[in-house]
Amino acid sequence: MQTERKKIIVLGGGYAGLSTAVLLSRSGKFQVTLVDSRERFLNQIHLHKTVSEPIDHFQIPYTELADRFDFQFLPGKIDTASLDLAKLETTGRIRVMSEELPFDYLAICTGARARSHDSGHHIYTLDYLKEHGGEGIVSEAMVTREHTTITVIGGGATGIQFLFELHDFLRKKSGRFKFQIVQMDDRLVPGMPRAFHNYTMKRLKDRGIECYLSTRFIEAANNQLKLEGPDGSSEISSDLTLMLSGVEPVPELLRCNVYGQLLLNGRPSNRIFAAGDCSVYEGSGLNSFTAQTAVRKGRTIASNIEALDANKPMSRYKYQELGYFLSLGPWDGIGWIVFPFNTIAGPPAFAIKEAIEMQFQFFLKGLDTYIDWLS
Repeated sequence: MQTERKKIIVLGGGYAGLSTAVLLSRSGKFQVTLVDSRERFLNQIHLHKTVSEPIDHFQIPYTELADRFDFQFLPGKIDTASLDLAKLETTGRIRVMSEELPFDYLAICTGARARSHDSGHHIYTLDYLKEHGGEGIVSEAMVTREHTTITVIGGGATGIQFLFELHDFLRKKSGRFKFQIVQMDDRLVPGMPRAFHNYTMKRLKDRGIECYLSTRFIEAANNQLKLEGPDGSSEISSDLTLMLSGVEPVPELLRCNVYGQLLLNGRPSNRIFAAGDCSVYEGSGLNSFTAQTAVRKGRTIASNIEALDANKPMSRYKYQELGYFLSLGPWDGIGWIVFPFNTIAGPPAFAIKEAIEMQFQFFLKGLDTYIDWLS
């Protein structure tokens, strides 16, 4: 007789959650349910491209993916702030909306959310962009004005890529735009090699984009941004402002061992795992907030849930990125490959970035090009 398949619930359908759900379902050993509040998966690494393309080009309905990979999709919002993890471990049941679901294993992959900002007229947040894309920004920018000043708050990867994409797209339409970026760190793309900052600053200068470093955004009012910089308080004008100053984990940074098992009072759970931007793993494996890291963590816990269920040894998470690339508009970029000091700039960097990002698109079509011995 065929035994009933174990039940696995995956909370969150981003890069980590979707990778986990697809791999576990594909094994044929489990009944997998993916829970997400959105109806569609957003390939967020391409979000800056929605300046010139509809956001639908970078989304796939979860129902379509569920049919393709034979898992269940349940649209629902989880109150992650009130999750009692110790109780979930004991009961093996979780409430999703009005329904209580039993599980044998739970994968928490709820990711990260944008840092909160006051929203308002002419102010666009990361949450807005994830919902609507960049079309609304372009439409408002094209409203007839003698001059339009566009400001990006945040000099990380998302802010930089949106800034260059907007600049290069709008400059084709008209020369009446001014662009500026505000970064509270003393360099752009902190955490990356210094060459990233230097090359990006050169490209900003080439385009006449003003950059405020070591400057903190305080508040926005009446098309004025109040800032706090090295020389004290100041105000700058801004007709359109993009708030892209980073993300924070949801519900919090969940601590896990090297196998991705959630640590409860310092002890690993035998039924709850975590992956993606909401998790931090012990050991030397990378814990950065990137799509590549999220995918690798998702693959790790999928493999380890399967191993644990079969009473086999689990695999340690030890992934280290072999490269990181940043787009600086069409056919320009900066990145490193193999070693951080081995930087590549210009069109070759842009081409490599596009090739790396094709991996996940292939994965969602059923072609797995990830090399597991690197993780």
